[in-house]
Amino acid sequence: MWKVEYYKTADNKEPVKEWLCSFDEKTKRKIQKHFLRLERKKLNLKHSFINHLETQLYEINVVEEKRVLKIIFFPSSYKKIMLLHAYSKNIAKNNKIKNAA
Repeated sequence: MWKVEYYKTADNKEPVKEWLCSFDEKTKRKIQKHFLRLERKKLNLKHSFINHLETQLYEINVVEEKRVLKIIFFPSSYKKIMLLHAYSKNIAKNNKIKNAA
């Protein structure tokens, strides 16, 4: 089983963990499902919801109705995934219409 670790700042805060804890249970479960899918595939990073950013940096995208939740991470040794940064990006109405066509 892969272990998730969170980046810690110099003052011992874990911003990604705090960000994740700010969501309701439904959203947390949705994010967790994406990581479970990764684990089931033995961390095969070639998924539609994964973007390769550079060298060992990846971004997982969890699409919701009006936003995309993005988590930047890297797989480290000993079956660990280090979560480095996370943010939400609103989906523009125009993009939604273009994608539907």
